[in-house]
Amino acid sequence: MASTWGGTTIPDPQNYSVSEEFVGAQYVAASGALLTDAVASRRRIEISWGVITTAEKDTLLGKATTQATSALVMPGLSSTNVEPVRNSFQASPVGVTPVWDVSCTVRTTA
Repeated sequence: MASTWGGTTIPDPQNYSVSEEFVGAQYVAASGALLTDAVASRRRIEISWGVITTAEKDTLLGKATTQATSALVMPGLSSTNVEPVRNSFQASPVGVTPVWDVSCTVRTTA
């Protein structure tokens, strides 16, 4: 299965992890009781790609820095609507003729 983000083909990730992201507040009341105001539960997906081309890095940069909701499809992950987490995109050149190690974080919208 080819990976896509917002309908654009992207390289298959080298690695990704999915964790829970709590939306709401949790606090201790004067009585000592732990109170929770839960609004929603989302998933946070941390994705990394290794040894990709400059063109592929630039495509991912565009997706990761555009604050828009779009569908993300990757191996083992069905189509999921996500939005990029601000300031999470990182890219590091590898070698003299640069290929890139890239990572970013997105969160589900529902």
